[in-house]
Amino acid sequence: MCSVDTREKYPWTEDEIKIKTVSSGLNVGDYKFTAFIETGEEYKTVRTPLGLVIERKGGTHGESGPQDLYGTLMSKNWERFKREIKRFNEDSTLNVFAIFAECNEDDFMTYVIPSKRRHATAEFKRTESQRRGKIASLNDRGVPVQFKGSRFNCVRDVRPLVIQWICKNYEKVFKL
Repeated sequence: MCSVDTREKYPWTEDEIKIKTVSSGLNVGDYKFTAFIETGEEYKTVRTPLGLVIERKGGTHGESGPQDLYGTLMSKNWERFKREIKRFNEDSTLNVFAIFAECNEDDFMTYVIPSKRRHATAEFKRTESQRRGKIASLNDRGVPVQFKGSRFNCVRDVRPLVIQWICKNYEKVFKL
């Protein structure tokens, strides 16, 4: 099961990610995954948090684009996002925090806020090293940005990520 943050404006749907979704208030990430394991004991089902969180960075109105990632990393939202990463690091039930960007790296590196497009060349030169620094900072914090290029590529990769996480951590998931 996937809990989707109630503040997510254009969430990935159950049909897109092929995982049952429920709306929930999350304090870390946009998507948090839980496994429901049948124990065989009196038909008991055990809920196992997977510790896997995805932050979606997409475009407006569900379109792919770099503006959401830019808005998080290159504005006053950066401080808020660092606090979210801190909450992730302090929560012992969480262990993977990935950012799925619905844009490619080049689109992010060359994105210019519409109001600054008149001075696009100066804006780009001034912020390219800052953007690369923020990506490096996220990697250093254990929160990698995965540039997927589109919403389609993001949703296509969610289910395999969850399955691989379960396979890698089967002892924890099945309490063996």
